[in-house]
Amino acid sequence: MVDEVLDYCKSSRRSAVPVERLLISDLNPSAVTKALHQHRPNHEFSALSLSALARSRADWLYGINMTRAYTLKGQAAGYQGVLSVGRVQTPLLGLVVRRDDEIAHFISQPYFQVDAHLSLQLPPSSWLPMAAADPRGVELATQRMAQQDSLVARWQPSSACEPYQDAEGRVLVKALAENVQRRILYQIATVNNIQRQQKSQAAPLPYNLSSLQIDAAKRFGYSAQQVLDAAQQLYERYQLITYPRSDCRYLPLEQHGQAPAVVAAIRAHNSANSSAHNHVLTAAVQAADLNRKSKAWNTALVDAHHAIIPTDKLQAAALPAVLQNVYQLIAMQYLLQFFPVARYDEVQVEFTLAGGLFKTQARLEIDAGWKRWTRGATRPHENTKASQDEEHATLSNASKVSNVSNNHHDMETNRPWQQAQLDALARLQQGQQLWCCQSDVIEKATQPPEPFTDATLLAAMTGISRFVQDPVIKKLLKEHDGLGTEATRAGIIELLFKRGFLARHGREIRATATGHALIKALPTTATLPDMTAQWEASLNAIKQQTQGYDAFMQPLTSQLQQLIQQAFAANHPGFDTGLATPSRTATKQSHRASNTRTPSAATAKRRRSALHSTTSPSGQSSSKRKTATKSKPASTAKKQP
Repeated sequence: MVDEVLDYCKSSRRSAVPVERLLISDLNPSAVTKALHQHRPNHEFSALSLSALARSRADWLYGINMTRAYTLKGQAAGYQGVLSVGRVQTPLLGLVVRRDDEIAHFISQPYFQVDAHLSLQLPPSSWLPMAAADPRGVELATQRMAQQDSLVARWQPSSACEPYQDAEGRVLVKALAENVQRRILYQIATVNNIQRQQKSQAAPLPYNLSSLQIDAAKRFGYSAQQVLDAAQQLYERYQLITYPRSDCRYLPLEQHGQAPAVVAAIRAHNSANSSAHNHVLTAAVQAADLNRKSKAWNTALVDAHHAIIPTDKLQAAALPAVLQNVYQLIAMQYLLQFFPVARYDEVQVEFTLAGGLFKTQARLEIDAGWKRWTRGATRPHENTKASQDEEHATLSNASKVSNVSNNHHDMETNRPWQQAQLDALARLQQGQQLWCCQSDVIEKATQPPEPFTDATLLAAMTGISRFVQDPVIKKLLKEHDGLGTEATRAGIIELLFKRGFLARHGREIRATATGHALIKALPTTATLPDMTAQWEASLNAIKQQTQGYDAFMQPLTSQLQQLIQQAFAANHPGFDTGLATPSRTATKQSHRASNTRTPSAATAKRRRSALHSTTSPSGQSSSKRKTATKSKPASTAKKQP
């Protein structure tokens, strides 16, 4: 925008007058005052400007041409809406479609685990021959021993069992598990490895926009757009929080000095909203140690914007429920930085039993630290069957020793039992023998992946590398913060709903028949995040001045021509049956979006000339089937994902 204003004022005038840039990343008065004393020469941003120009033009070229092509194909099949295609929105839709397909085609498979109950008390030597010959003679006695002082260890299959396992290492053959169960019963187990560690967990960092949206979706069921709108109001209208579209979770060191004023403002706002008064927040305000500095205060890790935190504005304001809930999330996340780490003891023990390896693990919380203030906020994802299964698989001794609980009362009630079991494991010695007084085969079934929700879809966008197999692409996506940006993710998700590509079923997000048909019709490369990773690498290279504008744009326009030709050459039978007629509202919105006016490429030409870029991409074509190459205006650059 700065360079466009200078272009409008003519290039010759710009060359004669030195230009400095004022960077205001926060509208709060103290931040603006500071920025007024920190001007920077505009030429320092020339490479950044060129990179932004390349991004906006590439997104526009790709989006408008692919959208025109597939909308025409859809119209030929009787679809009357716009089939929009974008560099970010389409891979996101593809992610949901593939998840839906995985669920629809999932076939559950049984798998088996073996648990050994190991008694700390060895039986009389006379029992062993008797147990081997006729286990019924000692059955009652061994059951009592199993109930009183046994530890539960889980079998770890060896490499010899790989032919009977799936890719996750789960045993699929029941006969194998039953054979192990029989072999270990009434046998002696030997301790061959003990590890006891004192561990700690620091408080989560203050929010950036995505982490705020994820937590608000888990806690209150808010959509990404609802959270963004609420945060924007808290920032612009009420000035109660700092800049909300930040992608950073760290704070400048100097901000720590403002902590007393910020905490005082939190207290005032919480008291002013009596209908939504948060007693936990009030107690946290009183208990916070403002002299403590968490790892969140790190100036070196702060870019243009720091993490989202409350401001020190003391004027109390009565807030609507959504705004109050979002504000309290931000306030609590900030307050957690002033509490100690959570500490716990963990013991892991390995046993050799009948030639096999068995493991058990126990954990006991020593000091709840910051977690004390989050236990009242039960989140739905923490009680799902999937998370419970994962917890049980990780803590093989979980039935007797566990601290994975949000219920403070239960934790305190079970604490003596947890401590006793932890001490029992810790007292074990290398080479010590235990007796397997009971063995069990546990049958489970594989579960399909969960449908996406607002929270998990946002998490997938920020951690999109988890869904990529290519190690090079995975690395690039990790380096460039996933799919989309903090400022655009909510809008992209909402756009897919408005287009009729996604639909809500309760909290679940599913692709519609139209969304499925579009993804099936598109080339695979357009539905994967790989292209985003490659673009981001090139755009970063332009920013670092190691690659030119034309070196990025020329291959892109050539590839785009091929994609358009492929679109019209291919037959898409799925369009005939899969495309559903969009609603009247969605159709109007689609037509309005497709009729957006675009100015000429003069601005882009002047900017490239000023930045010493000489070659422009291929010219515009008037044919509907050829690629349009007019420059994307900066005013709409963010709207085309």
